[in-house]
This record gives sequence, C-alpha cells and structure tokens, in this order.
Amino acid sequence: MGGSITNKEFGSDFHLCTESKWQTNNQNFFLKNTTLFLSGRTALYALLKQGIKKHNWKTVYFPSYYCQEVVKFIQDLTIDVKIYDFNPFLDTIDKDFKINDNPTSVIINVDFFGLKHHLFLSIKKAVLIDDLTHNLEAIKTSTADYIFGSLRKELPIPSGGFLASSNGFKLPKGKQSRLANSIAIKKFTAMYLKKRYLEGLSNDKDTFREIFIESEENLEGKLKSAKIPKTAKVLLQNLDITQILKAKKENINQALSNLKIDKDLVLNSQKTRLGAGLVLQLKSKKNRDELKSYLISKKIYPAVLWPGQLTKRDIEIEDKVLFLHLDYRYNTEDINLIINKLNFYFSNE
Repeated sequence: MGGSITNKEFGSDFHLCTESKWQTNNQNFFLKNTTLFLSGRTALYALLKQGIKKHNWKTVYFPSYYCQEVVKFIQDLTIDVKIYDFNPFLDTIDKDFKINDNPTSVIINVDFFGLKHHLFLSIKKAVLIDDLTHNLEAIKTSTADYIFGSLRKELPIPSGGFLASSNGFKLPKGKQSRLANSIAIKKFTAMYLKKRYLEGLSNDKDTFREIFIESEENLEGKLKSAKIPKTAKVLLQNLDITQILKAKKENINQALSNLKIDKDLVLNSQKTRLGAGLVLQLKSKKNRDELKSYLISKKIYPAVLWPGQLTKRDIEIEDKVLFLHLDYRYNTEDINLIINKLNFYFSNE
C-alpha cells in the first residue's frame, strides 16, 4: 500500500490516489473514438438508445451469468431483452447459442473477470458489443463493433464509464448532469476520508463507509445517459492507467507463484490470462462463506461475483466464488501478507 499507510486493509472501495508514480497524461490509453459516461451501464444505455433509434435494433442478448443490475437498468428501452445461457466457469468459449444473426440483433459479450471471453465465431451480421469492465487492456485489441465498460472497478475514480468504437461508428455523447456531479463529489469526499483513515490521520471508518454506500445507491437513479462528472474526468485524465494495470498483473503473478493451495480452487491458474484479481471457487457455499468471514476478520475484503443470479447453475457458481483485489494499491509485502493468510487458512482446514 505504500509507506504512509498505517491502518492496513485490503479490497473494498478505492481511496484517493495522490502518489506521483501513478500520475501521468494518459491521452493515448483510450481509442480516439471514445465518449465518457457516468458509469458503464449508463454508456450501454446511451448506445442502445441510439441504436434503437438510428439502426432499428430490436433485440439485445445478455449472458445469463452477469451483473443483473445492468440488465434491469436498460429494461425501460424499447428493445426485446433476451438471455443466452452462458456461465464462464462451466462452459467452453465455443458453445453455440440460439441467437438471431441479423443486423437488428445486439449481443453483449462479457470479458469475465479478465479470465474468459467468448468468441462468437459463427456470428456474421449481429452487432457485437464487448463489456471490458474487467479487462481495460483489451480496449485496443477488441474486434467488436462497440466496446464499453465501467472505469471505477479498476481505477481510483469516484465514477466513470467509457464507450468506444474502433470501427469509427458514431457514438452518443451523453448529457452533463448536476446531480451526477454532486454525487461524484460526495464519493470523492469518501475516497479522501478513506485515505486519511488508512494513513492513520483519522479513526472514523463509519463516516466514509456510509458515504460510499449512499453514493452507490444514488449514482445510477434516473441518470440514464449522464456524462462522466467533471471531478471524475479530471482525476481520470491524470492517472497512469498503463502502470496501474501493470502493477496489478505483477501482483497477481506474485500471488499465483506463492499460493500453496489446491490449484483447482484458483480459477486464474487454469486460464491463459491473469484476470482482474484472484478468483477462487470453493467447493460449497458453506466453504465460501467461512473463507469470506475469515478474510474479513483479517481486514481483507473480498467480493462476490455477482450477487443475485437467476438460474440454478449460475446461483451455484455465485455461491462458491470469491474475488480478491490485488491491484496497484498493494506492494510486494502486502501481497505476501494476503497470500500467507490464505495459505495458513487452507493448511489448517
């Protein structure tokens, strides 16, 4: 976490990033044809709204295993929402789906936690939209018609999402929103207060946690096509995104090298890509919940991927998977601490 951190904890929301080594001008990270929105789902909403109006899009297909909040968010658009049965931990990437392959069909193709990405090789006419929330490095290599994603899952900004097209397709621009700006400032405040807490300048953890929760609840609301708030845009423009993502890769590599647990539990080690964090799949919900409780007791805060699944097999995976953040915030010593806790836990099961 760096030398100034005294109240160490791992995971959860980002604190405000002020260290000079993570700052630069990142104008070349994104495609030229990019617009920035309040969030990833807001970017998708704006794109679908434009596609319905200008291209007569009629059906949008989402994978069954996905963030269900995103699917709910676009439900009021005049487009038929369909689900294709895909679980990244159970299915192969060459699985076939019943999808109408025509220009009025839109397929949301998710890069799952930086580990797996379906190819849709048989699709010729439908519109492909990649969700790169967990793999921002793929922004310049994606071959989809459009790409979008949240930026605040991998980067320390209060809000933000992007929409881009390498094919030069015209993109919606979004609207400035005072409410979105005020919410971003509120979350910015929480990030600052968390930074003070981690540095030992405050013992008040409850306040910034309450502000984070309130901000999340207010962030989307009716702000369906809102632009990225000015506060978040200024922070984003000065982040060295390439170095931030590189640091995470190095941390994951270090973790995988030192982890001494059953490799079948570590989904990263079974893939050709490192992933967006350490992804563990336990044998049961009971095992998962026990590990989660243990980690929280050690101030390591993992995430559930994704809560609220709808199909039986997706729920079974949701109940077994834990995601551990190993991002730029943590140095070699921090990663060793996290991995040592995991090794100790599994050696004493």
